[in-house]
Amino acid sequence: MPPWDRAGAARPMVSDGRRSGGPPGRTASGAVAFRIAGTPSVRPFGLRGPERPGGSFTRPAARPPPDRVARPQSVVAVVARPRSGRDKGRMAHTVENADVEIKVTVSGEATAEACGTLELDPEDGRHRTVHFWDSPRRSNGGVELPLLDDGLVIRLRKTKKSDKDDLTVKLRPCDPDRLPVGWRTPQEQEEWEFKIEEDWTGRNRVWAASLKADGDYGRPTTDDGQSGQPELTDEQRDLLDRAGFGCDRLKDLVALGPIGSVQWKPSLRDLIHPVTAELWTVADQGLSFLELSVRTGPAEASAAQELLVRTLRDRGLRVSDRPESKTRTAMTALARAMSR
Repeated sequence: MPPWDRAGAARPMVSDGRRSGGPPGRTASGAVAFRIAGTPSVRPFGLRGPERPGGSFTRPAARPPPDRVARPQSVVAVVARPRSGRDKGRMAHTVENADVEIKVTVSGEATAEACGTLELDPEDGRHRTVHFWDSPRRSNGGVELPLLDDGLVIRLRKTKKSDKDDLTVKLRPCDPDRLPVGWRTPQEQEEWEFKIEEDWTGRNRVWAASLKADGDYGRPTTDDGQSGQPELTDEQRDLLDRAGFGCDRLKDLVALGPIGSVQWKPSLRDLIHPVTAELWTVADQGLSFLELSVRTGPAEASAAQELLVRTLRDRGLRVSDRPESKTRTAMTALARAMSR
């Protein structure tokens, strides 16, 4: 029984949590042999009316309209001061020049085959464990994820070597035109980075704003299985508070994980842009995903997406035109397992 369903159960103490500053084997032929077992709509942050890419700022370059269903206005309200012409011009420049991250996902039984085809050796990859936080609750025989449904992702990636961990808060989907004051342009400090970019997955295009902080983070769960709370930095708390996710929305969060992650930088001869490959496994739930992604400027995005998909299909990979969200699928499976 999950901690949030336990009648009269004591919840973990809520601390301030602020931080200053922010085995696979081989076959006889030598090929890597992987042994891998085996959505509700999102209310976008600050989106007005029917959903559309980029809110009131759209790219000048034409592209196919996203195959998406209009969704209700977000319940998250942002109170922003009126902007001057200079503010609007700066925001338009940010949106028109933002990077595009293009993602292609292979899942299920096709994952192991794809790893072998691309010669992704786990010994050569970067190993991490991934955890998320939300406030799961039962709903009509399933589970709801309120923060994810309202467009907020809180993610921790812990490394297995000497590299720093990172904790990210991400508003996705979001309308860049309605981001909070002080968080409308990309910015970077020694231990954190704020980005605004577009995510393309198949025909789905959404804007995302993320604040990633590097550091040495504690374990997300205690030895007795209780959830620790995310160690948000002052900057992350400021962003979330201004975006409508105040302390009342972030109390008694439940850690969902672990998810095993291995990341590579493979060399694919036909691609112009560097590609990143990341394998996710949720062993207890029999889930596996291989995501391949490239980053590009807006002018090259359509051609880069077409080239990436064609290159993978030419190698025999089964790429879906309507890929599932690996984040939502993994979080839902983990939350459902806790409710049993």
